[in-house]
Amino acid sequence: MNLANFIESAIKQIQRGVVDHKSFFRHPILASSDGQHIFQRIVVMREFNFEKKSIVIFTDSKSQKVTQIVNHPECNLLFWDPRKKLQISIHSIPQIEIDNSRYWMKINDKQKKDYSVTPPPKSAIKAHDDYQFSDQNRFSVVNITFKSMDVLQLSDQGHVRAVHDFENNTQSWVSP
Repeated sequence: MNLANFIESAIKQIQRGVVDHKSFFRHPILASSDGQHIFQRIVVMREFNFEKKSIVIFTDSKSQKVTQIVNHPECNLLFWDPRKKLQISIHSIPQIEIDNSRYWMKINDKQKKDYSVTPPPKSAIKAHDDYQFSDQNRFSVVNITFKSMDVLQLSDQGHVRAVHDFENNTQSWVSP
């Protein structure tokens, strides 16, 4: 097994998650921190930049993840495909995009409405449907750039694991 091919194949699985709506890699788990606690949530990968090794997600600017990203600009992405028994963990640097207009134009009206819920996400409400939609747009785009990647392939014939450091462009096999 070739190390470079193993890493490249993992990156291509992530890339496929953008175009294949049935791919398990379309919905990674994003972990971020407020400095004391770690928070995880499933996100939708909207774009993948192969050259920059980065993904794009959408969120509400009043969500916890935005505050966490601004105050503690490191996060982790976890991809898992149970059919392939492939896990990819990526240490990343997130950044809130200043100009999100090109993404805003691509989403439909229902999606646009999701970024105008009042009160903001995770606010206490009296009943499950005690919220409205306002004309305030809180749409945010987060660009998440990969720093390092840990790829683990589980197999009955023996597990395989490798790491890749995108900042130094180094990779190596590691013990599973």
